[in-house]
This record gives sequence, C-alpha cells and structure tokens, in this order.
Amino acid sequence: MALILCLETSAKACTVAIAKDGVSIVQRSAGGEWKHSKMVTLLIQEALEEVQLSLKDLDAVAVSQGPGSYTGLRVGASCAKGLCYGSHLKLIAVPTLTIIAQAQLYIGKEYIVPMIDARRMEVYYNIYDSSLQPIQETNNLILDTGSFEMLMAKQVVFCGDGAFKMKEFPQSESWQIVEEVALAQYMAPLAEVRFQEQDFEDVAYYVPFYLKPPNITKSKKPLF
Repeated sequence: MALILCLETSAKACTVAIAKDGVSIVQRSAGGEWKHSKMVTLLIQEALEEVQLSLKDLDAVAVSQGPGSYTGLRVGASCAKGLCYGSHLKLIAVPTLTIIAQAQLYIGKEYIVPMIDARRMEVYYNIYDSSLQPIQETNNLILDTGSFEMLMAKQVVFCGDGAFKMKEFPQSESWQIVEEVALAQYMAPLAEVRFQEQDFEDVAYYVPFYLKPPNITKSKKPLF
C-alpha cells in the first residue's frame, strides 16, 4: 500500500494526482496548452494541500514515461527526479500509451489501441489485449487504409489524441473511437502495481522514452 504522486506531462494538458493504494484521491489539471514548466509544481502543491499531506508523507513519484511531447516529457522527468532526490522517494515510470489504455478498460473491448498524435497522419501506438497486456512493441505508424486490417473483425477501441485520424478511413462496426488523452489519475493503479513489484527507476540515470528524436527546426539566420 502506497501514497504516490503521479505526474502526466506528455500531452498538451499538465495533470497531477495523488494515489492512495492504487486509487486517485485528488487530481489537478492546468488549463491551456504547454504550460507544464510553469504549472506542474503549483499543481503538486495544491494537490498536497487539499489532502493535507506533504512530500515527506509520500512513498514514490510516478511519471508518464512517453512517448509524447519531447518538452513535456523532459519537464515531467526533471520535476520527478528533483522531488525524488530531495525527499528520498522512489521513482516509477509508467508508459504513456498504457495510461491511455487503462482508461478504456471499462468499455470491455477485445483490444485497446492507444494513439498519440505525431503530426500529419503519423501516430505513436501500441495494441493491448483486454487484460492490458501489450501484444507488440510501442512503435510509430503512418496511418493508411490497411493499417489495422488484421483487427477489422475484432472488438477494438482506438483512443488517445491521435485516434481521431482513424476517422479518415473505413471503419468496422465493431470499432469505437474515443479521443481521451493520458491523465495523471489513470496512472494510479498502474503505479501501485509497479510499487508493489518494486519496479523502480534509477533516479540518476532515468530518461523518458521519446521513441523518436525531437523535431527541431534549425535557425536560418546568419551567426554574424
């Protein structure tokens, strides 16, 4: 049984939750897009104050591992590592696609396919069975009409902020599209399992799972 601070910074919104024994007891979310570096510590403070806890009461910090926004993942990792160093807490990393899939277990589909928007028609994705076990490695994919032909006869929910792209292609009647993104409260049961299994990260060497290098545009201005 553990008290775990959960940080989800991979998406446009920055969300924070405190989980007790695998259940989220308080959540906080920043309005607007890409305010993670400014808002994450404030959200943590607000969440702790609401349930009258301090950092010394926690057992671990769980962070969304990626893939997702390069900058967002770095903010989350830096914050989590700083808290763990300063308060001697365990560090837990939870794959972002698993967080998205966790929220759709209640639907009862045979397969869950979480997708993260990677610009244009590309997504980061994985395929999970009904017990939340991945059946492949996390990968990137440029969607086309044949991308999920093998699932056409299966009960499937496509979810995440990249799932809307599936609407461009023919749909099976057994498919469902839910555009819900990763939120910190969905991390609660996943982080608890990892805590009980003592599946911790090395605070000194932990880096997020980016999957692809950042898309950086080089300046064309002359140096001199």
